[in-house]
Amino acid sequence: MPLAVGQAQGLDTMRIGTGSDGLTYYRGGEQGCPLVLVNALGQDLLPWQRFVATLLPRRVITWELRGLVPPAARRPFAGHVDDLARVLQAEDVTSCHLVAWCTGPRTALRFSQRYPGMVRSMVFLNASFKHTGRAPERDTAYEQNLEVLCRAVNRRPENANRLREVFQPGTVTASGANAIVQDNAVRRAFGSADALVAYAQQHLEFWAEDFTSEATAEVPVLFVSGERDEIVSAEATRAAAGTFPGAAHVVLPAVGHFALVDQAERVAGLVEGFTLAAEKQPPPRAESGGGG
Repeated sequence: MPLAVGQAQGLDTMRIGTGSDGLTYYRGGEQGCPLVLVNALGQDLLPWQRFVATLLPRRVITWELRGLVPPAARRPFAGHVDDLARVLQAEDVTSCHLVAWCTGPRTALRFSQRYPGMVRSMVFLNASFKHTGRAPERDTAYEQNLEVLCRAVNRRPENANRLREVFQPGTVTASGANAIVQDNAVRRAFGSADALVAYAQQHLEFWAEDFTSEATAEVPVLFVSGERDEIVSAEATRAAAGTFPGAAHVVLPAVGHFALVDQAERVAGLVEGFTLAAEKQPPPRAESGGGG
């Protein structure tokens, strides 16, 4: 299937609210417990295209992360969790599986804590759990360079236009479809000074907290890593997975950060098998007061 920027192939585009409060989300398929896709900061639907096409007609829901593309201002971390809740409410979803990529697992984890009983399982793809207190050797060169850039931009926003030249397409080796996805991500996050400032501030907010210290998920969790991931190392993901009681961790050989693109069928098969197995277990118990 050809990759097309900004095109949600196989999914219907929906809209909640208007103006600055408006939120775009996407839905498709009608079979089974919904798979809710939680995207990475700065990304659009492009990396998910083949993955979604493989899953349909399984019911799939995702949304467009706000806080990067004008006219939206920076979106606080809690705002992403709120947006996910709004989408599921609009779709009358009371039970789902969360499939989160890169920085997305943080949003998925926090949502599962705020709304116990709604999430049946979580799958974390190339999960980024970098935080400022983590041992430096767990960070890849990409993460180290990105942190330097984000802190410089946050410290002197007026220099963002000059500093965004630091990261350009090709910073991480990629080819074929991966190069298309990577180039699109760079153009979104580094396409303007305002976008880069928002991107940097959101990353710094994410890194300020050690989410692995909250690894109290009471549902099945699967981590999937790429052996050749140059953005998030498989070893760092293995360490993060070890903090989740009973979590499984799969490392895909000869695969990088964009397994969703060039190993879509394989990743979709892992997700399907894991989520179906999770549905055979007793559903999580909803606690009173969840969602506050």
